[in-house]
Amino acid sequence: MGFTLSVEKNDTLFFGEDIISFIHIVLNAPSNSRAKSTNNYITMNVVGKLHADDGNGSNSETIKLFQWAQIPAENEEAYRSVTAEVIASGKCFRKITFNQAFVVDYSERYTDTKGIGEFAMTIRQKIDKIDEVEVDGGLPIGDGASAAVAAAAAGTSGDFVSTGSQAGGAGGVMNNIGRAAVTAALNKVDPSGTAAIVAQAGLDKK
Repeated sequence: MGFTLSVEKNDTLFFGEDIISFIHIVLNAPSNSRAKSTNNYITMNVVGKLHADDGNGSNSETIKLFQWAQIPAENEEAYRSVTAEVIASGKCFRKITFNQAFVVDYSERYTDTKGIGEFAMTIRQKIDKIDEVEVDGGLPIGDGASAAVAAAAAGTSGDFVSTGSQAGGAGGVMNNIGRAAVTAALNKVDPSGTAAIVAQAGLDKK
């Protein structure tokens, strides 16, 4: 199973399976709800790899995610369309689109492994637009995801986006820093820790 992520506003960012290592979606209601709540919120947690380009150490296009997180709330650029795809057996098992998404939290961790780090971000749909979240499944994979799947099958790394590329790669198993980022993100939306336990068990199977 693999993951892709696209972010759209005035331009489009696409991150393939070589970058995105974990996606978790949570639909929450207030803990004291005794009937269907009108105060639900839906959150997407994303963890991915950072690759420094060989030679000059420059960041990949993931820096644009960092810059998006910095945009103040009063700026319309703070809200973007985000689509996550879960790829399995050459098909899109699940496709989730937040059409009014904003960044709640963003973090980056850097390691002493040459050219490799990880980022974690928490994205949420604007609360009055919850009913506009689109969920689908069993679809043919999109063009960007198709390229990423083809690159993975060929044993090569795909581009971060159509205009950027990455050199080098991380191992297939998420390291301890990535696990810490996942746990921290999930505990924000599920303080009981249940979601984090389930997610970590899934990662251990990779």
